[in-house]
Amino acid sequence: MENNMKTKVGIVGLCGQSIFMRINHFHKPEETLHASDVHQEVGGKGYNQAVAVKRLGGEPYFLSAVGNDTYGNNCCDYLTNQGIKHGIIKKPGKTALAVILRDKNGNNQVTVYPGNTLEEKDLPIFFKEGNDFDFLLLNQEIPPTVLNSVLEWAKKNKIKVILNPAPVTSFTSQIIQYAWLITPNWHEVRELFALNEVHHLDDLISVLPKLNFPRMVVTLGKEGALVLEEGKVHHLPAIKVKVVDTTGAGDIFNAALVVGLGEKMTLLEATKFALKASGLNITKDYVMPSIPYREELMKL
Repeated sequence: MENNMKTKVGIVGLCGQSIFMRINHFHKPEETLHASDVHQEVGGKGYNQAVAVKRLGGEPYFLSAVGNDTYGNNCCDYLTNQGIKHGIIKKPGKTALAVILRDKNGNNQVTVYPGNTLEEKDLPIFFKEGNDFDFLLLNQEIPPTVLNSVLEWAKKNKIKVILNPAPVTSFTSQIIQYAWLITPNWHEVRELFALNEVHHLDDLISVLPKLNFPRMVVTLGKEGALVLEEGKVHHLPAIKVKVVDTTGAGDIFNAALVVGLGEKMTLLEATKFALKASGLNITKDYVMPSIPYREELMKL
């Protein structure tokens, strides 16, 4: 499908700096290790989604908060260089920082310093920009009070919300009523709807229509995705690729999904588009270098 329309997407989320280190094995107590490689990049769920929306042909507006420091400057500069409109608010204190250790088997250990966060008083700039948003793409990396205010505003202004309920908290079940579409993964949908007895894909396919939710996309990693719509469940396979790094794949999936929906694709078509985007994403290392451009996707 040719990209003749720009999907306008409002995104609120976390942004900060990530430092990746490759090591042979994880630390034992008191052990000092030497990394074989180090990589730094900006990121965060909402941040990744904003960059992906832009590269895939949409028009994002991103709101976040950072510290008045080098990492905060990096976050702003990268978005500006990518041509992404943003309302990043600089506050006293430090920007979020994540340190990711990856061993020779590809396993990760992650330590996060959350840094500055958004407050309700920061939202007017977002609301002012949001008069012509086609969708809001939201996740739960922001404080519940801020998320609730954004959802109330979206409801009042009749803007469709796509909620990626990650991470699932006790607050999630209260806010999914505001969402036009939710996009949990296998673990999140089981936790969100207390599906403790669901252990197999066939069981999940059987139970989804009974959850009294109008539409849902459940991401399944290498198994693709399930699409619930009008009481029917469709299982779409993932594309076959050589997996290099799955970090950020869910963010790219959600970004592609909202871009496709904004271009009037059906939910099934948009999910296929998103599976292609996230599939292409995991063929490269790290997050920012691996987020695909629309031209790459069209060649796939």
